[in-house]
Amino acid sequence: MDFPTGKPHISYSEVKNWRECSFRHKLLYVDRLGTFDASVYTEFGTAVHAGAEKFLKTREIDVPMVLKMIDDAWEKHRLDHPDVVQKAIDSAAASGWTFKHHPVESWRQWAQTILGDLEKFMDENFNDWVYIAAEDALYEGIKNDDLKFKGFIDGIIGDVDKRGKKRIWIIDWKTAGPGGWRTDKKRDFLTQAQLASYKIYWARREGIDLKNVRCAFVLLKREAKPGKAISIVPVSVGPKMVERTEKMISSMLRSVRRKMFLKNRESCKFCEFRGTEHCK
Repeated sequence: MDFPTGKPHISYSEVKNWRECSFRHKLLYVDRLGTFDASVYTEFGTAVHAGAEKFLKTREIDVPMVLKMIDDAWEKHRLDHPDVVQKAIDSAAASGWTFKHHPVESWRQWAQTILGDLEKFMDENFNDWVYIAAEDALYEGIKNDDLKFKGFIDGIIGDVDKRGKKRIWIIDWKTAGPGGWRTDKKRDFLTQAQLASYKIYWARREGIDLKNVRCAFVLLKREAKPGKAISIVPVSVGPKMVERTEKMISSMLRSVRRKMFLKNRESCKFCEFRGTEHCK
């Protein structure tokens, strides 16, 4: 049977969307109604991700490249224009939170602070680390299914623990506020399952024992002070987490094939379809 999305693969973001609200998944991936609106958060994230990726590959901190990406994005999407700012304020208010506008100069400074902390952070958290890959593309078969799992791993590095044992780390860069993540987000299954899925399919492709692969989110924090702009959130992916993640993926495939698209009212708050003709 053809998969309702018409694609031969799924991604983790697709699985996460389904788990949060299968009706929203239908609107986004089956009906293809989604649109992308650039924001200060997405554009800043893209720029600092690029800087972190280049550092992994070259050990070079390329501040001019990142600042140019920020300047170009702010100009292209007019992110400092009063109309665009007001739209962001109104959109946030509709979802129950407050958007505070900062001019591009602030975002430039925050990027420089993050990049200024990056080399020391990596050396302190990953002993004698070596580059293995960045933006590593996954396209692996899903167990007991003919679909593929598609994804991109931000960074893969090797290091040595205190006993001299070699390890492999799968890391994912995430931009965050100055305080990083709350405890509930760090422990959230859907947050952790992203790295669990990457670990499962990468280790399977490489023929590496799962127990030899570690996972962590690396938080790149805007508005933070120098020396505190980056932090690590290790994610434990043991046998139970692997089983739970694979079970969720299998459940998603089964549910979508059966066209069981149910609305989850608890996920409405931040949904772009709330109150529209598509979801009343």
